Formats: sequence, structure tokens, C-alpha cells
Amino acid sequence: MADGYPYGYQIDGRVFVRYYGLDREVIIPKGVTVIGEEAFMDREKLISVDLPYGVKAIEDRAFCGCRNLISVSMPGSVRVIGEGAFTHCDSLISITFPGRMDAIGEWAFYCCKSLASVAFPDGMEEIPDAAFMFCSGLKSVTIPSGVKRIGFSAFYGCSALASVTIPDGVKKIGHGAFNGCSGLTSLTIPDSVTDIGETAFSGCKGLADDDGFVIRNGILFSWHGNGSEVTIPEGVRIIGQEAFYYKKNITSVTIPSGVTRIGYGAFNSCTGLKSVDIPAGVSEIGKYAFEKCGSLVSVTIPGSVTEIGEEAFRGCGSLTTVTIPDSVAEIDDWAFRDCSKVTVICREGSYAHRFCVKHDLPYIFDP
Repeated sequence: MADGYPYGYQIDGRVFVRYYGLDREVIIPKGVTVIGEEAFMDREKLISVDLPYGVKAIEDRAFCGCRNLISVSMPGSVRVIGEGAFTHCDSLISITFPGRMDAIGEWAFYCCKSLASVAFPDGMEEIPDAAFMFCSGLKSVTIPSGVKRIGFSAFYGCSALASVTIPDGVKKIGHGAFNGCSGLTSLTIPDSVTDIGETAFSGCKGLADDDGFVIRNGILFSWHGNGSEVTIPEGVRIIGQEAFYYKKNITSVTIPSGVTRIGYGAFNSCTGLKSVDIPAGVSEIGKYAFEKCGSLVSVTIPGSVTEIGEEAFRGCGSLTTVTIPDSVAEIDDWAFRDCSKVTVICREGSYAHRFCVKHDLPYIFDP
């Protein structure tokens, strides 16, 4: 109990400003309409909180760090839950949102490891960024109709999540939305979804086909196979971010003609990769795409590529030749850093030629 606050808490008007007590169970007085920012932050002895009807908002980080908090009564009057409001409430088991909800803040339930189920209210239009990130005990989620966006890393690392039905009307699934949901075995994506982040389902090995590929809507999210020679299936348009990251056993990759983009770090640290055929149609080789592919010997860039991204081939110590067409109009300064054996094959006067002169790289002209 703090001096001047005989009940162990401070209330200013209708705002519950701060709790100073040591009680394990707290009943908020009637008349409070707002649980203030950081009101209960780091009160680790707290087990339960009873909110009266009339509370409309739980502000940012209100219960952040209440690691032993098991339950919070959520009255139907609550409309807003702030950013990080329940972050690191490690013992919180379930959360039910009564009535309608106007907004849930980013990181609201970040790292609530014991949270097993979530039922969202009607009226929500988005699942916020990182809202349930690293809720490793989360087994079931009901996403209501009306949701249009599932945010960046919304369910990242929810390894116990087994199935998700994404309702018709959702338009965007953000980067990393379900990344690392290794237990996910069932997934329905409606036709309304037009935008899926390249890492949305990375690491979801339970969704892999018989050949180890996790592919949805033309995006190859990750590969969980065991072979050394990989043939990417037809129908793939995008090789997603870090799709083959650190797959050291891969020696060759065949990419189908429909692929238009090789994403950020797609083959980064594939140290055994010796050969890759990049087909015509690929227009972008992303940052770090082949970084640290130490066994890669030669690469031919197709004429559809206009840019070679940041550190795309950095650390490819065995790379001896790279053929770069006239179409390439931009090469990152460090694209071939630490490629001590490389010689560039290019046309005289091309951007690649000027790049080699500027960076003192060996080159020969394409006959």
C-alpha cells in the first residue's frame, strides 16, 4: 500500500490510474470506465481481476508483466484493449471478448504462453500485428466474419495451433501471420484473399505436401524435405522469404518457368547448393537471396531481371562466373562481396560492365 492510497490504488475521476497493493485478487470499484496505462504493470502476485460493467477501455500495457494472472472478467462494456495490454501474462488461460470490440492493440497478448483459446467478437475488422505472437499454448482460434486483415506476425510462433479457418471476406494475411505454427495441419484460405505475405506460413511443416513443400496461392513458403536435388512444382509464382534458408543438404534446385520472384534470403546459407537454373520470367532476385551459398559455382541471370538485390550473392566463395544481361539496371554495391573468385560475363557498355569497373571486379565480354 502506497502512502496516500489507503485502498492500495489510485483513481482519478473514472480512470483507474495505478495499483499499489499486494492482493492476489482485485475487484475494481464500480464507476471506473478506464483501466489506465500500465495500471497493473509487473504486479506478479496478481491472480485475478474483476472488472465492473462500465469499463470501456483497457489502455496500453495495463496488465503487462502480470505473469501469474490467470483470469480477467471482461464485461460487455469493454470496447478497446490497448497495445501490449496483456503482454507476458504467462498464466492467462483463456480470453473471451463479450459484445462488440472496436479495437485491439498490437502486441496485446504477446507471449501469453498459457493462453489456450480465443473467441473474437463480431465487429472486428482486423487481427492486429503481433497480437498473439508466441502464444505457444494457443490451440484454437475462431476468426469471425467481418475480419478483413490478419496482421503482421499475428499468430507467429503459436506452435500448438492445429487448425484455422479464415472466413470469406479476409483480404490480406500479413507477413509472418502464422509463421512457426508447426502444429498447423488444416488451413482454409478463401478466394477473397488477394494479398499474402511471403512468410505468412513459413515453418508450418504440418501443412507440407508429400514432397515437403508448403505452398498456398502460388507462394512457396517453406520446404521440409530431405532430398539433395529439389524440383519446385509448377504453379509456384513466388519463392518466399527464407523458403530454403539453411538447407545445407541441397545441391541443386530446378525452378519452374512461372516463378517471377525469388524472395529475401530464399536460399541464404544453402552451403551445399552447387547449381540453380533461374528461368526467364524471374524479374526480381531479392536481398540476400543466395548469400553464403559457398558451393555455388556459376549463375546465369535471365534477361527478365532488372535488379540484383542487396548482398544477393555475398559470401559465395566458390562462385567463378556470373552472366548478367543488359536488362539489369541496378546491382547492389555488396551483391558480390566476398566472392573472391568471381568473373562477370556481360556486354560492353552495359550497366554490369560499368559496375565491374567501379568495383574492380574481373569481367569478360559476352561474345
